[in-house]
Amino acid sequence: MNADPSSSTPPSSPTPLPLARLGLALLQAAALWGLHQSINSGQWPATSPGWLLSAYLVSVLLPLTLLVLAEHWRTRTLWIIAMSLTLIGLLAGHNTAAGVRISADGIDERYPAAFAGAVLPVLIAWFVMLPWVRARLETGQWVPPYPELFRIVWRTCLSLAEAALFTLLFWALLALGAALLDTLGITLLKEWITDPRFAYPASTVAVALAIHLIGRTDRLIDGVLQQLLGLMQWLLPLAALIVIVFTLALLPRLPTLWVDGQRVMDSAWLLWLVAATALLFNAAFSDGERPPVYGRWLAIALRAVPPLLVIVAATALFSITLRVLDLGLTVPRYWAWITAVFALLYSAGYAAAALRPGRWLAGMAPVNIALAVALVAVVLLSLTPLANPLQVSIRSQTAIAQHGNIEAREGARAFLAFEGSAAERYRVWRSTLRVMPGGSVDAALESRLREEFERAPRLLAGPTSGPRPTLLWLDMDTDGERDALLVTGAQDYRLFTRSGGSWLLNSGGWLQAIPERGRHSTSIPREAFNTALKDGDFGTLPPVVQELRAGAHRYQLQPVLR
Repeated sequence: MNADPSSSTPPSSPTPLPLARLGLALLQAAALWGLHQSINSGQWPATSPGWLLSAYLVSVLLPLTLLVLAEHWRTRTLWIIAMSLTLIGLLAGHNTAAGVRISADGIDERYPAAFAGAVLPVLIAWFVMLPWVRARLETGQWVPPYPELFRIVWRTCLSLAEAALFTLLFWALLALGAALLDTLGITLLKEWITDPRFAYPASTVAVALAIHLIGRTDRLIDGVLQQLLGLMQWLLPLAALIVIVFTLALLPRLPTLWVDGQRVMDSAWLLWLVAATALLFNAAFSDGERPPVYGRWLAIALRAVPPLLVIVAATALFSITLRVLDLGLTVPRYWAWITAVFALLYSAGYAAAALRPGRWLAGMAPVNIALAVALVAVVLLSLTPLANPLQVSIRSQTAIAQHGNIEAREGARAFLAFEGSAAERYRVWRSTLRVMPGGSVDAALESRLREEFERAPRLLAGPTSGPRPTLLWLDMDTDGERDALLVTGAQDYRLFTRSGGSWLLNSGGWLQAIPERGRHSTSIPREAFNTALKDGDFGTLPPVVQELRAGAHRYQLQPVLR
């Protein structure tokens, strides 16, 4: 592949790099400080979770990318990548925060879970893409020779790890100094390091300094890399022994999984075994130019391990798939299933390389390249409506809520009530609403229903074991006009009355069952209530304050909202 002249421009003079990196670090600190202040003051973008998370992703990943690739600041490719990364950060933030709601108390407690579930894959994709971009800038090729790509990938990973370690040690020394001075009654340093106005620039400058210093000692990094790989490759025989023993113990239990659908163990442990063994195989394979260090017979024996990994990965994928079929997709299950698919693909690719005669595991190189590209493509696809994890999960849970067993419907109902965007949650809930007697809901009432649902989604969603939400057209106040009584369970209701061209929430609360004569219990089975509504057997009864009749049972409205 020919190099792009604009992207293969020799790196600029190193003279301005320290100042450029310092300026970039200070700009990053200013951005992070601004976001910190936004959260404390409750002002935009903190009032919009999508924009807030997008701003954090761009403020962290974009400067870090430019710091690592600063030697190539004059190339067009770097700035194209920077703009693309900004766009990806914006999309990822909005997709992640789609299900997060904001109240007067701030962002709800599910925000950290949303961050971990959807941002972590984006961070992994960035971690995979960064060495490829660096390889493009250094070699002029998107797919350089594998030995060169291998060197750049590991060098980039080690550089980031060493920069993180340098920053941690920097803060550890500051904390130690603050603690020592504090014992003497001097609290100035302690106050400084706990002040965000110092913490943000100190951290970003430490990272920038570490990356700059590491970039000047590439030969030392290569030496560390050789030592690290030399140690890791001797862990492979131990991992291989674990895989062999575990697979032999697993095989007798597989019929329980394949025939009865019972889990043999947590799939996460199976995936960790595949990931650890694959990493050690890469350490042993290295850049593919040197023969293995194990000797002939051990090298031959290690060829038997990747086919066994296929069994382990397939077991994990099958177990996760069964769980998805039973309980539907959620965002964590979405990514767990994707992880299991890639574990199986890597295992199968390495197995094919192991069984192929010739140079030891030579086929691993194209497998690594192809699957790295596929992983980035899958993550980028997840940022689109076509494969967005949250939207896919909502569709899956909707199907489970309609056709799953009782336990699965409970989980699906809870998921649909509290995940996804407000519009998507309402759309799903609205699709389950019965209107009785039949008739259309006008735009004004539709708007009022949406407002009430967004205000109290937990109440209106109701339990799965209760009836579907039902809108009953009844004249509850005997004024000759139809009122809209929204019944969301055997005990909860909302009464809407028309006023001019709009609908007002008249009252809301629960339905109090009136015991029959001679009975003192007000407990009436929900099944009876649901059956009466389903049969259309409902209406109003005197006295002046109308009561609701469902079958042979009577209910009073006990309002808590006026």
